[in-house]
Amino acid sequence: MKVRLLLLLAACFGGLVAIIFSAPTVKTAVNETFAPKCSDSWTPKTSTKYLQQVAESITVKVIAGNSNGSGTLIRKHEHYYNVLTNQHVLTGGEPYRIQTPDGRIHRALALPIKEQLNQKDLALLKFRSDSEYQVATVAASSSKPILDEDVFAAGFPFDSNKITLNQGKVAQLSEKSLKGGYQIGYSNEIEKGMSGGPMLNRRGELIGINGMLAHPPFGNPYVFEDDSQPTDTQRQEMKRSSWGISIETLTQLFPKFIPPNLVREVNGTARKITVFIKQPNGENGSGVIIARKNDNYRVYTVLTNNHVVEAKGNYEILAPDGQCYPVKSETVQKLPGLDVGILQFTSKKSYEVATLADYDLESQESRWVFVSGWPKSKQENGSISREFSPGLLLSTKKGSFNVQNSESQTLGYELVYTNITERGMSGGPILDTKGRVIGIHGRADGVFQVQLGYSLGVPVRNFLAASKGKQYEPLNVEISPPPEETEEERELIRNALLPPEKPGNDAKETDWLNYGNRLWRLFYYKDAVEAFDKAIQINPDLAIAYYARGMALRDWGKYQEALSSFEEATQKKDKLYEAWRERSSLLLVLQRNDEALSSINRAIKLKSNDFALYLLQGEVLKTLNRYQESENAYRLAIDINSLPQAYISRGYIRSIRGNKTGAISDFDKAIEINPKSADAYLARAIFHYDNLEDVEAGEADFAKAIAIKPNYAEAYYRRGSLRYNWENYQGAIEDYNQVIAIFPEYAAAYYDRGLAYRQIGEKQKALADLNKAAELSKESENQDFYQQTVKRIEEINKTDYIVALYEGEALEKSVQSRGKIVLAISEIDSLSGKVRVRLTLSKGLTGEGELEGTKIGNVVKVSGIASTGANGGLYDLNLHFEIFSDRTIKGTYRYSPKVGHVDIKDEAEFTASQVNSN
Repeated sequence: MKVRLLLLLAACFGGLVAIIFSAPTVKTAVNETFAPKCSDSWTPKTSTKYLQQVAESITVKVIAGNSNGSGTLIRKHEHYYNVLTNQHVLTGGEPYRIQTPDGRIHRALALPIKEQLNQKDLALLKFRSDSEYQVATVAASSSKPILDEDVFAAGFPFDSNKITLNQGKVAQLSEKSLKGGYQIGYSNEIEKGMSGGPMLNRRGELIGINGMLAHPPFGNPYVFEDDSQPTDTQRQEMKRSSWGISIETLTQLFPKFIPPNLVREVNGTARKITVFIKQPNGENGSGVIIARKNDNYRVYTVLTNNHVVEAKGNYEILAPDGQCYPVKSETVQKLPGLDVGILQFTSKKSYEVATLADYDLESQESRWVFVSGWPKSKQENGSISREFSPGLLLSTKKGSFNVQNSESQTLGYELVYTNITERGMSGGPILDTKGRVIGIHGRADGVFQVQLGYSLGVPVRNFLAASKGKQYEPLNVEISPPPEETEEERELIRNALLPPEKPGNDAKETDWLNYGNRLWRLFYYKDAVEAFDKAIQINPDLAIAYYARGMALRDWGKYQEALSSFEEATQKKDKLYEAWRERSSLLLVLQRNDEALSSINRAIKLKSNDFALYLLQGEVLKTLNRYQESENAYRLAIDINSLPQAYISRGYIRSIRGNKTGAISDFDKAIEINPKSADAYLARAIFHYDNLEDVEAGEADFAKAIAIKPNYAEAYYRRGSLRYNWENYQGAIEDYNQVIAIFPEYAAAYYDRGLAYRQIGEKQKALADLNKAAELSKESENQDFYQQTVKRIEEINKTDYIVALYEGEALEKSVQSRGKIVLAISEIDSLSGKVRVRLTLSKGLTGEGELEGTKIGNVVKVSGIASTGANGGLYDLNLHFEIFSDRTIKGTYRYSPKVGHVDIKDEAEFTASQVNSN
């Protein structure tokens, strides 16, 4: 995935407050300072020079006949551009022409939208060009103009080919639109010819277009759209301002020209709730406004990190509008066991309050999130700039394996994400795609003096649990997860990521390492490897560079090269335990499990207090079927850091070992720690079904997991498989329907649904699903699964009946667990004695296969290949059973991997009753 990093500039405005003008229909700005100023003055990072560049790049001259005005580039679609201007600019008549910033003249067409505009003084033009022109960045819908806000108006004055950019303030906001759609009054001096040009805020975002000059020489344009008249006093006030049409008017009328932009909207929310916190020592952190008490003087609560506010002395909070508020350290509140601090300030002004979100963040492999904060590196010459960084939040399990060490996830830090963060952003909000706060950013992994790893945060869930009974209400808390992003929204986020600035020729190896880390976290794996190679060229003995290179190669999918890089790192520095850990993880992926165990044991010897190492050790031992040792590894992980994932993993191992009481205790504990863990409910649901044979309890836990995470495909798939095993074929089909709705390209779901359809006699539906599974597995080059599916299709086409069907219980010796077994005898050759058997197993050894063998008398011997599905393995299966006259069978099966460690095997004895015979 190629993505780019977006750096959005933030505004901070003067310490002025607006009051309401006497008439109710128009708000007018009057300067009034009521709060103490900060000890230092801060100014916006965005310079007038920058805004001039923006204006020059998006403003065009609109020529209509022999007259001209201005226009704003707002959209590009393929080779066509759209220009927004005023309808009155086009009164000069055709031909319409557009002069772009490069001086070229383009023929243009006016879009036929006059009737749809409902008499708004707006027009849209279209022209074609192969040249690349910049289009305006539209302000978020939540960033509507406010009184006394800085505004910059641009356009081409009449008879001039040079753009004019005037600075002013929003002076009036009309509650009702004037005729033509005019609502924003501002103090900028607008000249004839500037109509249709952009109105920009301090960040260079488009908030409207110019259209009406102050002190009009003739006529009375000050009439509301409903034909009512302002008072004489209002009219006199209106004349003092230039007037523009809000860009929101166009977005409401024609959303396709300025469609919703997820990144823009979330950033607009972040801008209004993120505060700058100045520390007594001159350093800074960030925070987020989470509550407001609506007294005469409003009391605002700000959530940040404890480490941001742990020093003694006076703090200062810079609010989103640029107003500063002092806070004494004695008033700072802290929550035990969490890196969370709470500050409060009082103001008459009205500030936005964040919406908090408390839903399952654990099970989804990755989800898009955003971090907002004020980095120290963006402060220079008395100016500051806010950073807004998109990235991916990792699942709890993946995050646990990818943090640097156990210290990373102490003090409530459970969120691990790829977002680029810097010093000064600690305490800033982590937001989901709906702009709700899911956590507080506070850490970034690093090795030595280099940042190598991910960012970390404290989830809102931990704050809410620790702050019960505190006087922070009212808090706005929502519990529903955000909807799945559309592909268009995901593309917007990916396009919001820009690569960092490349180091210069005199860069040191640490510069290249930090640069490579940023590229790696932004998914530029190839470029990251090249950056790490640069560091190695400067210092060939730098072990950490080989380690970092291995991480990038691993995520790039180049496993053998990554393994070599990790091995090089351990050779350069034997005590670099991170490299031993990653080597073990990669060897596990490559199914070199004995080597993986040796490597993780080496890492633990070097760093014995890292819980993540024991989690990985438990995984490796589980793969080797060394269950008692695996359970012990998870116990050691829990002793260090009792995260839900460790209890879930140990519960699974305990269930394999037959310790049902211990297993259910672990699953219960995981849910107690995090009641919103869909993973924990899923694990307990499977345990209820498989080990306790309590279908009702299993169904209840599946329902809870799905309620927490409605698009939890794994939960639907696992429940479908279990329902199938318990002969609830219709229920299984319903679950597979859900899986396919979420992942339409998932071959195994079609395959399993096809088998369920076959069980209820829906032959044509079964064949349709199996053909779809074959098509998808062929496309994904999963040859083994493709061949298995083709055989199943041939079997259904070949015969519509079975000779006999046996169902019963099998005892799987190695796991001491009872599972179901289904033997369908579909063909017997009376001459040769050959028999065709389809075998389905459930519980610890879930799989199925079509076997061929011989029948001598009542004794049947068959062997062949069984599969655990599209994503599982292939196994050699031997079956031996005897058919008795009382319509029962007794026998054994042996089950072992076709590849890898052939000593990993299982056998079971079974007795089954014949339930059908043809």
